[in-house]
Amino acid sequence: MELRSNHNAKLIKYSLAFIALFFTFLYLMNVEPALAGTPATSLTITVNDQGTVITAAAYSLAELQAMTQVQHAYTTIDSMPASKFTAAEGIMLKELLTGAGIELNKVTSLKFVATDGYSKTMTREYLLDTPRYFYPNIYSCFDSANYPIFKAGAEDGKTAVEPMIALKAYAARWNTVPQWDKIDGQNALTLCFGQSTISEQTSNSLAKWVNKIEVILAPKAFSVTGNAVTAHDYTMTELKNLQSTTNTFTVNGGNLSCKGVTLTDLLSELNVSGDSLKVQINTSDSAAHPVSPDTLSGICNPTNRYLLTYEINGQAITSDTTPLRVYSTGQVISNVTGITISYPGNGNTAHALYTLTPTIDAAYQNGATADGINILTIKAGVSGLKYFEVHITPVSAHAGTEAVVFTHLRDGIQTIISTKADYDQVSVAQAGFNVQAGDIVKVYMVDDLTNAVDFNPTILQ
Repeated sequence: MELRSNHNAKLIKYSLAFIALFFTFLYLMNVEPALAGTPATSLTITVNDQGTVITAAAYSLAELQAMTQVQHAYTTIDSMPASKFTAAEGIMLKELLTGAGIELNKVTSLKFVATDGYSKTMTREYLLDTPRYFYPNIYSCFDSANYPIFKAGAEDGKTAVEPMIALKAYAARWNTVPQWDKIDGQNALTLCFGQSTISEQTSNSLAKWVNKIEVILAPKAFSVTGNAVTAHDYTMTELKNLQSTTNTFTVNGGNLSCKGVTLTDLLSELNVSGDSLKVQINTSDSAAHPVSPDTLSGICNPTNRYLLTYEINGQAITSDTTPLRVYSTGQVISNVTGITISYPGNGNTAHALYTLTPTIDAAYQNGATADGINILTIKAGVSGLKYFEVHITPVSAHAGTEAVVFTHLRDGIQTIISTKADYDQVSVAQAGFNVQAGDIVKVYMVDDLTNAVDFNPTILQ
């Protein structure tokens, strides 16, 4: 009886040893047991803007397959550590994101979610902004005894690679080259990206079975608004990517070295012009500490030195969520959130704004100038009396009446018809011209239109 027990114990001991050796063999040979998981059959891209989540794009697998496919090889180091080659075919990640209407410079991080519930979040700087490479000599120059030191020539022939969402891929440890003949869709969709250095361990971040990408946007740090400018929200990264200036200001008897963006450079970047434009610096505590408005010429006067500041004496004073400051000659404005740029006008004109939407008509092609002036171009085969109509939506009201101006242009000759009304109450304006193919009709709104030589109408859109 005792002999049988000893015999059984030995069998169990040897069996456990064999199982351990078997799985060690699988690990070393990169033969992985099948794991529970489902290849993705679709991809959804969402945008998270400070907690508000919207779907930017959704693709079926068939729609992804219909897109332009590219092939790239990637290298990685896994946790063993061991070198790996990945052969991948799919769509470049940046193309997918921009195709979904996402502005990459507003992104702070990306979260990749797989069908089995696994998720991986990476910052934009790490995944999209950091230069990454494919190292063809990673296997031949790998030195397991001295890792992370590689043999001489390890970085020879390295090539830059961009991140990819792969529909087909194959990764293997200790291969000498990428194995293109083995790529398949078992791990689709797979996030693939290169190494920033040859020793970087990225293998565990190459997520597989990805069916959702959540794009997290950076909070806005500075907003430009007003009826004399195209509205724009800047993230801190965008501001720091603009031309920087360093000035010294004296505050409370001491000198401060301030780095930031001059308001002159910022307004130039936005193509704002017009010396008499009204510029209001906005703050989060304007009720307690009001800031007087200035003109564009005053803001841009070199002696005033308005500087939108994000660094003082070499130290950052701001992050994505902390307020900016404006330093200028003789004053400091704290808790700055943006600027409003308005036309001077009369009455409430400086704050008035309307949206004009032309009625869709088969007789003309709708278009607009960079300033938002509607342009209606008469199509071929159209001639005779034609009426043009716009629908008016108040964004910010103007006191009294306004004028909608219809200007007919042909061969350098223009005919103007204006219709006056209180367009906070009236929602449609209309005018008719005898037209021919190729004629242009411009439509816009002003505060008034008169023959007075001393009156300059202000556009209200």
